[in-house]
Amino acid sequence: MSPIIYDARPTALLLAGLLANPCIEATRRYVLELGNHVTLMKNATTACRGAQKP
Repeated sequence: MSPIIYDARPTALLLAGLLANPCIEATRRYVLELGNHVTLMKNATTACRGAQKP
């Protein structure tokens, strides 16, 4: 993802998706380091909590 973000030179980024801790957070930090604004969508990110019991 980082080459795509770097090449696009965004001024702002809206993030949503699965596995918020490793993926979304890493992307957020990278974009912030580039000096851009990041918004995390409320109720649009999540993390796996293991298998659910039936």
